[in-house]
Amino acid sequence: MRTSILVWLLLALTLPALAAPFEVYLNNKPFPGAVSGPAGDLMLEAGPYFKITGGQFRFDGGTGQASLDGESIPVTVVDGRAFVRAREMVKRVGGRYNVNQALGTVDIYAFDPVEAARKAMTRILSMKSIDNDLDFRVMASVTRGIMTRSGFDLDFPVELLLATSEEIVAAGGGRDLGTLTRWTYRPGGTGIANAKVLVLKGRSPLMTMDGLACGWGSLYAARLGLNKQEDLTLGLGLWAGYHVLEQLGAPVRAESWGVKQKPAERAEFRKFLEIDQQGGPKAVLNALQQIAPKT
Repeated sequence: MRTSILVWLLLALTLPALAAPFEVYLNNKPFPGAVSGPAGDLMLEAGPYFKITGGQFRFDGGTGQASLDGESIPVTVVDGRAFVRAREMVKRVGGRYNVNQALGTVDIYAFDPVEAARKAMTRILSMKSIDNDLDFRVMASVTRGIMTRSGFDLDFPVELLLATSEEIVAAGGGRDLGTLTRWTYRPGGTGIANAKVLVLKGRSPLMTMDGLACGWGSLYAARLGLNKQEDLTLGLGLWAGYHVLEQLGAPVRAESWGVKQKPAERAEFRKFLEIDQQGGPKAVLNALQQIAPKT
């Protein structure tokens, strides 16, 4: 109890206190985390904030760096905890920030970026090709959201990038490659520090979405130490692409999915698909964890 009181005293001394005892609501829910600052410009504890609003939030307590959906965001670190400026977050994802002096409340509406992106997908999927970064970022948010909520969380920052053929070649891929994944290990090889997925510019929305998900699935295999099993890794990537597009209601058929891939890769895809059909994405996760190298 004394430790808890001391932490809150330090927090109160480090961040400016509320100008008045305002009640703070985030997306119509009482905010459960720590709050500080004047009512018109609140600082909110980042962890509880993003649990409500959505988005993949990462915070490295060692460096004090934070990211949202793979992009760096500014945070204020107090006693090992990250705080975000609520107004900045509202501007970033859309929403409203209302202070009601009469009621003594601050109502913050910050929309879930994944759900907002889903709503934009109807327009994007009707396009001939994906050539601009704005549409690609919407697709990246949807892919990240579906895979993360299906349990395929990557415990390292991932950049999802729309790239030209020349950029893919410069990053070490072949000229005819549609998707390239690259990652850097932590010192001592104790896990992946960060990663990138480069997806070829100018392809159809379905192929672009498939490339994003395939890259994500391959990185999850790498996270588990399965990346040396190439057929399994690429088969998981095929399943991830199928899974994301199926979740979006896209016209995908298992019998024609990945027919241009190697038979061994497609066999792995069929195996993951059968597991998924029997027990859902959680069953796929369990199957992968059972064959992953033990650390």
